[in-house]
Amino acid sequence: GQNGRNGGHYEGVAYDNRFPDDANFRPKLFLTEDRSNGPLERFQPSVQALADAKASGDYSNLLHIDPDNTAQTDYLLITPDANIDTQGTFIWTSSLSAGRDNANSYFQNCEGIDVRNGMLYMTCKADKLLFILNLDALTYTQSSTKSGAFNDQPDQIAAITGVNGDIMYFCEDGISGGESGDSGSGVHARDATGQGYTILQDEGSGLTGETTGLAFSPDRKLMIVAYQQGRIYKIWREDGRPFGGQMLDIRYHSAPDNIFAFAE
Repeated sequence: GQNGRNGGHYEGVAYDNRFPDDANFRPKLFLTEDRSNGPLERFQPSVQALADAKASGDYSNLLHIDPDNTAQTDYLLITPDANIDTQGTFIWTSSLSAGRDNANSYFQNCEGIDVRNGMLYMTCKADKLLFILNLDALTYTQSSTKSGAFNDQPDQIAAITGVNGDIMYFCEDGISGGESGDSGSGVHARDATGQGYTILQDEGSGLTGETTGLAFSPDRKLMIVAYQQGRIYKIWREDGRPFGGQMLDIRYHSAPDNIFAFAE
C-alpha cells in the first residue's frame, strides 16, 4: 500500500466509487483502526495507475504503485459545532499525528465502516457511537448505538437501501462481562428515522464472542453472519421479502416480546 504506516490495528474497509466513468473522480478507500487514537484514513490511488488499470482491466497494482506521484493518503479531522456537539464539519489532513489526536478526542476504537451514495457510516466502540459523514457537504452527525437490546460494543456494519431509506445493520461485540452481562451478541438495525430493531439475538448467551462478517446476497434476501466461536448462519425473512423491504417484521427495541430470528 501507499500509506507508509507499516501496519496497525486495522479493522474495516469501505470505498466510494460513485462515478467510475468520470475522469475527474478518483475512487476513495477508507480504513478504520481499532485503537484509541486510530484515525480514519482515506486513500486515493495514483491518477496514472488508475488510468492504466482502466485501460488494461488489471486493478491488482492500484494500491501499490504511484508512477506519477499523485497517490494521496489523508486523515479525518472533525470539528463539532459550538452549540451542538453531536454534529459538525470535517476536513481531511495529510498529517497522521493530527489524525491520531483528533481520533483520540472524538472517535476512539472505530471498527465498522460502510459507504453508500456519498454517505460514510462508521461505528466507534469505545463510546458506542455511530458517525454519519456526508462526503460531499463535509458535514457529519453522531449518535449513540445503545438502544434496547443493543447495549454492547458496535462492530462491523452494513448499510442497505430500502423502500423507506437506508437501513444500517450492526454486528455486536458482546464481550462477556460487558453491559449486557453475558455475551448475547446479535445483529441489530436502525432505520432512517432512528428506530432501532433487533434482527437476531443469542438469547441464551450460548455463543461466545462477537458477531462478524455481516453480508447480504445481491437481492438482499439472504443475510450471512458469523459468530466468532466458529458458526456461520444464513438468515432469511419468513415472508420472503428482502432485508430493507416493506413490512420489516422484526422486534422493535421498545417491544421485547416479538423477535424476527434467534441464533440458537
